Amino acid sequence: MDLMDEIFRDAQRKGEFSNLPGEGKPLKLDDDSHIPAHLRVAHKLLKDNDLAPEWIEQGRYLERQQTKLVDGLKNAADSYQRALTDASRSSEPEQARQRAGRVWLAALAALRSQISQYNSEILTYNLKVPRGVSHKNTFNLEMEMARLNIRQD
Repeated sequence: MDLMDEIFRDAQRKGEFSNLPGEGKPLKLDDDSHIPAHLRVAHKLLKDNDLAPEWIEQGRYLERQQTKLVDGLKNAADSYQRALTDASRSSEPEQARQRAGRVWLAALAALRSQISQYNSEILTYNLKVPRGVSHKNTFNLEMEMARLNIRQD
């Protein structure tokens, strides 16, 4: 038993949870006061059928896409660094470095294309989300490279 369990059980033995408001009544887990009145029936139907509003599903999709972009960037950078290391051991190091550079630039071009598509989807998502829901940020390749300490040379 950990410390929190011990503290909880001690408070329970002392009766510190007795006579609390709502004691003995079922919990109201379906509080929908944060949902606009005109959407409550739709949200209840979605929830009862294990579905979510379209913008939530799109948000989840975009989070997965962002992870793929970051992973793709890391993989491309790792491949480039390995190619540069291999080039230094090559019988023709300059040609191998140039080849590695061309592959790196092609990988960056492909990533930029994917990022452009992703950022378009982010803008569409941000237009769909209800008021009060945080907007998602677009993907900035240069900032992400700086965050991951990836150099472009």
